[in-house]
Amino acid sequence: MEQRLINSGRPARCGGVGFAWAVLVAVLGLAPAADSAPEPTTTPERGQLTLVVPAPPGGSFEQTAIAMRAALVGRGLARDVTIVSRPGGGGLVGLSEFVDARRGDPNVLLVGGVGIIYSAKVTGSQVTPLDTTPVARLTRDYYAVAVPERSPLRNAGDLLRTLRSRPYDLHWAGDQPQGVAERLVWSFAAAANVAPIAQPYSPRFGAGQVAEFLQHGDRDLVGVAGLGELAPAVASGGIRILGVAAPGKTFDGEPTLQSQGLDIVSANWRGVFAPPGISTQQRERLIAMVTAMVRTSVWRATLRRNGWEDDFLAGDGFGAFVAEEQQRVFADNLSEGGAPGPAPPPSAAPATATQPWRWTGLVVAMLAAALAAALALLAWRALRARRRQRLVRASLAPIERRDGEDPAAASGSAVAAAIDREFDAWKLSGAERDVAWFLLKGLSMKEIARLRGASERTVRQQARSVYGKAGLDGRSDLSAHILDQCLSPMAGPAPSPSG
Repeated sequence: MEQRLINSGRPARCGGVGFAWAVLVAVLGLAPAADSAPEPTTTPERGQLTLVVPAPPGGSFEQTAIAMRAALVGRGLARDVTIVSRPGGGGLVGLSEFVDARRGDPNVLLVGGVGIIYSAKVTGSQVTPLDTTPVARLTRDYYAVAVPERSPLRNAGDLLRTLRSRPYDLHWAGDQPQGVAERLVWSFAAAANVAPIAQPYSPRFGAGQVAEFLQHGDRDLVGVAGLGELAPAVASGGIRILGVAAPGKTFDGEPTLQSQGLDIVSANWRGVFAPPGISTQQRERLIAMVTAMVRTSVWRATLRRNGWEDDFLAGDGFGAFVAEEQQRVFADNLSEGGAPGPAPPPSAAPATATQPWRWTGLVVAMLAAALAAALALLAWRALRARRRQRLVRASLAPIERRDGEDPAAASGSAVAAAIDREFDAWKLSGAERDVAWFLLKGLSMKEIARLRGASERTVRQQARSVYGKAGLDGRSDLSAHILDQCLSPMAGPAPSPSG
């Protein structure tokens, strides 16, 4: 899988990925006196440091890594810092490679947070952040619920009333599927007593992507993201905060959800982890280096600029915190289907006659029996089709996919890889692949058109093209084929329907 490197800012000393494995060459001095930082009790080594970002470019993990590089290099705590991006699987691709390939390497740190723990729970991963050597928690960013400035919703109460009266009209955007943001959406659904599955959810990856989605989308959009990521759009007047999922009555000048009668607190913390297998002395050196970094004026200025809350916790305390977080997340039983709610909007059905039986004779009886059998067959087929589509949507819920990214790489899932092979066999274009994924997720043509920024007519044409290339009759057949060929536990590589 291709690696993405972000230059450390010192071209003469960065020769590529292999340089990240160079031995440490000097003993680190103290941070400059201008920062008035106390000396660390253990002097960290100064040399080449690699920061692994297990997330797509532009997200909060990469922002954290860039801020760390500025503070570490700017204040002489490290000679060079290289940032390596290893996205996929909600952070699990980068975490797994970090644990396996970087074992015993004291020159590398992984930037992570609670989202990786949620990914491990959703996918049943055998690798979790507890397989690393926790070094330090750095920041905390409370989530906020926001809407476009033109939205009629003014507060959390308006949002709850809308959820109760017309839940299918709201469209949500947040981070990874089944991550912290979507679970906050489920908490809102539970508070409104509606089914979470009724809330169309569009994952957005990278800092500011949710705010951009709100600024350029329809008035019925609702976004969930860290308050720091939404702050620039709030300042420019493009979006409005309905509430912050922080404790207390207000946070950073915005009303909290608690102050509006909703006991919902949700935050994303960010920290750094060393590989397993390093020595106690090497761990203490890394802790001392990060401790000195968070005391620099460069780091403190970054916190203010990004709206991050200082939440520093190092060493054994951070290790205990990660263990508690993992226990909490794995015990969290809130799920997409965990709250009651109304049934989906009923589909059109033939009107049944209410007149008394007036006809007589054998012919009429035979026609009536044939009609009843036909209606029963149609109803049975419709029920089976809906069941197949629900099974497909439930199976695809953990799969993280972004436009232009290979689904297998994005999720690390055999299911995604099998579906992608089907799309390859059908020779779908990029647009047709996106439409096919949205069809499998159960979105309507109108919803797909809104999310893709296209007309509904164009989306319908692309859907017909998908069905034609696949040799299928419609959405029901598409769901049935994917369920049979890609989601069955016994399914292997799926052949093309055309042979």
